[in-house]
Amino acid sequence: MKIKLVLAAIFASLLIVVTFMAMSKTSVAAKEISLPEILELPQAEIHVSEGYEAPLPESMAGSEPIPASQLVSNEQLVLEAMSLIEKAAQTFLVPGWLHIVSSTEDFFAESAVLPDGSPVPTGSMNESWILLDHEGFAVQIVTIDDTGDPRTTQTSVYQNGVWTNLSMGTSIQDTDKFRPTLDSNFVGLVTTYSGILEIEKADGALEGQSVSVYAITEMFKEPTSYAGSSEAVLGTVRKFYFSNETGVLLRLERYSIMTNGNLVLIRQIDTLLIERIEFLPSDVANLLSK
Repeated sequence: MKIKLVLAAIFASLLIVVTFMAMSKTSVAAKEISLPEILELPQAEIHVSEGYEAPLPESMAGSEPIPASQLVSNEQLVLEAMSLIEKAAQTFLVPGWLHIVSSTEDFFAESAVLPDGSPVPTGSMNESWILLDHEGFAVQIVTIDDTGDPRTTQTSVYQNGVWTNLSMGTSIQDTDKFRPTLDSNFVGLVTTYSGILEIEKADGALEGQSVSVYAITEMFKEPTSYAGSSEAVLGTVRKFYFSNETGVLLRLERYSIMTNGNLVLIRQIDTLLIERIEFLPSDVANLLSK
């Protein structure tokens, strides 16, 4: 079965991306959108401004708690989203090989450079092949994160419980069996941080497909600066675009909420292809023997 999907992020956690790319400031301009319009404004109307990514805090201590009435609303919206997530899982998270292609683009205001002075790539094509067993656990995985520059492109494999980055020659033993999901941690996020996250939903269309868009907002107790930026961030917003037809997550966007109330887009991940395949390409299979 083969479904081509233009847009969104799946298996971002599987793709071994260069860490400093995600956390550094790069030369691509950020995009800005006002907070009240986050769910309704067409993508073409987003305009340019400065921005950077504000990561979710490790605990709830730095974030504003939400009212009890919002918790009730959140629970209903999460149940609706989980029905879509389960629909995708029944189609794709079945025994055999799963092939996923996605693209990632980071939007920051200033320039980070490699040792030779060339700019750090801000975008990449991410490709994964995942072999699933009858319980939904990963048996083997191959991931390629192609930035267009061999110095920052990463190839990794997973087998026998070990993640190996072939590009860097490093390995990590995973003590637990790995069960892939298709929601880019939507469920984990809204359950772990349920006391500080506000969830909103809107219906829309994306590249001709009917979608349910879930916007997850976290507000900080105090303005916070990240990555050496002089601008403070009031909170974060994540937008998840789920296909109403297939349940597949078609797009993931991450925003910072600036002190003027505007949202700045700092990362976007789009799914280009998701399909079940019978056999690995020979060149990909060879990576598992390295």
